Amino acid sequence: MIVFFLFLILFQVAYCENIEDKPIPDLPYSAQPPPSTGKTRLLLYEYDLHSKTIIHDPRAPEGSGIIHEMKARYNYEMLHHDLGGNILSRYQIIECITGPCQNVPDFYVYMVQGGQNLLSVYAKVEDETVKPDWGATSALAYAIASPAQSGEGDEQLVVMPHGYCQQFFGRPEDKTFTRKIDQCDFGGAQNHTLLSGLTTFDYQQFVEYKQNKKIDADIVFTEADEQFIIQSPLDDRLALRINSHLSLEMMNRTLRIMNRYCPHNISGDDCARQIFGATILGKNWLDINKKLASLSSTTTENNLSNFLNNEQNNLKACTKPEKCFELFKKLTNVIRISTPEEIEKELEKKNLDAGLILFLNAIATAGSPKTWKKAIVVATKHGGEHLAQNFIDSLAFTTIPTASGIKAIMKDFTTDKQLKYYSTLGYLINRRCKETPSKRNACNLQKDAYLNVLLKNEMGATVEELSEALWHFDLKAAAEFFKQFLCSTHPSNFVNRALSFYQKLGTSHFDRQINMKLLSIFRNTCPKSVSTQQSISAMNTLVRIAPDFQTMGSFILRGETNNPTDNNLWAQFYERINQFVINGAYKYENYWRTLRDLKPFRPNYLQRSLGHDSSSYWINVQNFSLPLTLTGSILPSESYLNTHLSLKNNISLINLEIHDDQSRINLLGYPMEAHNLHQTSYLYEFSQNIRLLSGLTLDLHISVIYGIKNNGEQNKASFSQGLELGVKAAIGNANEHFGQAEYFSTITGDFSSNVINKSCQYLSFDNVYKTLKFTQSSSTKKVEEKTKNEKIQDSSINLGKFVNHQCNSVAV
Repeated sequence: MIVFFLFLILFQVAYCENIEDKPIPDLPYSAQPPPSTGKTRLLLYEYDLHSKTIIHDPRAPEGSGIIHEMKARYNYEMLHHDLGGNILSRYQIIECITGPCQNVPDFYVYMVQGGQNLLSVYAKVEDETVKPDWGATSALAYAIASPAQSGEGDEQLVVMPHGYCQQFFGRPEDKTFTRKIDQCDFGGAQNHTLLSGLTTFDYQQFVEYKQNKKIDADIVFTEADEQFIIQSPLDDRLALRINSHLSLEMMNRTLRIMNRYCPHNISGDDCARQIFGATILGKNWLDINKKLASLSSTTTENNLSNFLNNEQNNLKACTKPEKCFELFKKLTNVIRISTPEEIEKELEKKNLDAGLILFLNAIATAGSPKTWKKAIVVATKHGGEHLAQNFIDSLAFTTIPTASGIKAIMKDFTTDKQLKYYSTLGYLINRRCKETPSKRNACNLQKDAYLNVLLKNEMGATVEELSEALWHFDLKAAAEFFKQFLCSTHPSNFVNRALSFYQKLGTSHFDRQINMKLLSIFRNTCPKSVSTQQSISAMNTLVRIAPDFQTMGSFILRGETNNPTDNNLWAQFYERINQFVINGAYKYENYWRTLRDLKPFRPNYLQRSLGHDSSSYWINVQNFSLPLTLTGSILPSESYLNTHLSLKNNISLINLEIHDDQSRINLLGYPMEAHNLHQTSYLYEFSQNIRLLSGLTLDLHISVIYGIKNNGEQNKASFSQGLELGVKAAIGNANEHFGQAEYFSTITGDFSSNVINKSCQYLSFDNVYKTLKFTQSSSTKKVEEKTKNEKIQDSSINLGKFVNHQCNSVAV
């Protein structure tokens, strides 16, 4: 054994001496790259492309709508593998069989190898001053390259040409991969919303990739499908579906050993720019889309002066909202493309008539803030301060960016004390606060610069002006501001404004001090005597918030007596609780019944037998698709009438209030004088060029327009109203239109609120008409038009047993 160990030691010494004498060889290629030979292996694929775009009514066969197809053959070529593990590839049409695939620019895509994650997109254009169009090659890059970030997971928020969407990447089976995109937030070139929920816009995209085998992992088949379904709860007859489909099949695969296009040590971005001379379009689809040509416009009106001259008679005949919707849309479209100088020049020519009123409405809706001063001067000249104030009120519903409107009012108008601007200013700032979650959060935390101008009174506004502006906000800071008017010696108009503010304020902003002041108003124990209507307003708020403030109900019920000093107030109180128990959330029923079960508060039915002349109602309107609620009250002893129409989610639509022959109306939460009211506004407007997987561009327009006019009838409030929902979808490219479909649904009628014998309220709908118009045309079909008119029977609204009992008492 000792001999064996000695042998091993001698062998190791001898071996190590031999190693020291020999040179160390070079590292193998696996550890050190060889010098570049200038050669590389690049793949070239040949595919067949077939795309189809369809626009039709989803309840009708696809063949009844507009269909456009495209067939072509293209090359997908690998151009460069860079040292970062990314690839540069090119999409190139080699044969156009049918459809708009001639002269399509080559698109270069730089992406992560394996995951196909998009890094940047380039296009080869002959004239860099001309934007490349969306076509077959861009659609191929859109369908194949993934917009997701590499390594961030299968489910991501991704950037698409039309906005932000949720993407889920999956592998349902071997050699099959899928990409599903939905929950998109469409930005829109024009995206204006005063009232959400008027249309539903459902979008889905699904792409399936199939490989031939795992080794080469070539995509042999690709099926990409996307669809839009547009509907509206306003009219279930209106529906439109846009379907885009792209089918790809590999026909040939060539492996080429060839000289490199680009040096091996440069990136794919440098390769595309320096070697192929391509122009970068962007690093995500939203930026890329901005560099592409828009769909050519179908609008024929492009000159304001010519349009006003041609439509002069129609403008003068625009005395009712239902006659003005189409004219109003055309007028706002031409105003958007007109310069401020052109608009001001036309204002100088106008005289007082229906045409001037519609023109002013259109300027307030879509005109540049630079034209507002001139519009106010012209309105004052022809219609006095009343018409000028109507124009200022219309600015609250403008479709221009809210920040632009806010800046213009703060800069140019707030020093003018003859007209009231602060309500419009507050409404616009509140609209801006609701635009995004981040803005809403900034306003809640009092970190929004525009809101702080009001809260800190940086413009030196009067208390009345601040109250007009802050009335629109559902914020704790606004609640603190209006607290000073409750149970105070301020004039009654401040108290009334504060009470109406708290009636709509969220319960989370109330505190004990506010609640006790409201309770004092209800009990009429303030330093200054309050009216019955003010006590009723305070009571309505207290009943609404009571389940969230457990002791509030007991405070109210402690004031019950068999002989109340104000029968109208307590009658309204009992009925209001009953309405909340029947129509409100379960918490109201549970709260008030639990409270009434307590011995001190058990109901005494003698208290319910009160002699009174007031009444109120709460009606859930069932014959409309939207969940509407109609509430109101009448107090003859103080000549007070209120009618309020809202959505069930407490979004106010119309609130009419008449007190001592003075009438005011709130449209979407904006108060204005009802006298001589003539208002036309967009409730919703959306327009966007949407890039389709089929290689075409969809030009989509959706609008909801509302018009209201005071009929000026004596002894009752009567308004002519109209609502139009329009959907227009056109497909084409920058040079040609291939077809379009249009839906218009219109409902018009007269709404009246009348009082019989001073204490019996009567609401009616008269002259109600519904119209549905559908038009479609294409390059292969004649114009097809369908119109359906329907007269709705005149009707009055049953306002419930409380009002009916009061009316029966009056009749007797």
